[in-house]
Amino acid sequence: MAELRPYEPSWRDRLGQLLMGDGRASPERRRFVTGLLGSTG
Repeated sequence: MAELRPYEPSWRDRLGQLLMGDGRASPERRRFVTGLLGSTG
């Protein structure tokens, strides 16, 4: 049986979230961060 563990964000997820900011990100920013890191956090 599988064990449930808490999600541990990768460094890409953390950096993507930092670059996206707290507010609503524009589509251009979202595409840039996704292209750069592969994740928006």
